[in-house]
Amino acid sequence: MAHIPNIATMPSSKIVFNGPLDEMSTYYIRVTNVGDQAIKFGIKTSTPRLFAKPNKEMLNAGASMDIGITRDGFDPAMEETKGDTLTLEWSAMNESEVFQPGTMKGDGLLRKMLYIEYNV
Repeated sequence: MAHIPNIATMPSSKIVFNGPLDEMSTYYIRVTNVGDQAIKFGIKTSTPRLFAKPNKEMLNAGASMDIGITRDGFDPAMEETKGDTLTLEWSAMNESEVFQPGTMKGDGLLRKMLYIEYNV
């Protein structure tokens, strides 16, 4: 199996959204390809109130990209927030491969989970 480059994220383990939570808010994370070959990655969220833009992209070796994580406004007293997460999935790209957003399926995916915290 081919070597899959690693990524680094900033923040590294969790995203914190500060109140007020009833208004839409965007938090930017930085994704860096710390490997020596290009990768393709996708971002999934565990709840519809969160979305990432862009949510599928490619990153050359050593490159970084800022990703906007947007949270819709909500009432934390009325909605369960425990277990909210953001999951990054990525795999290596072949030198001849052209990035297509729908190519994030199959074997060889690595995953990193970032937990979401809400401060009222």
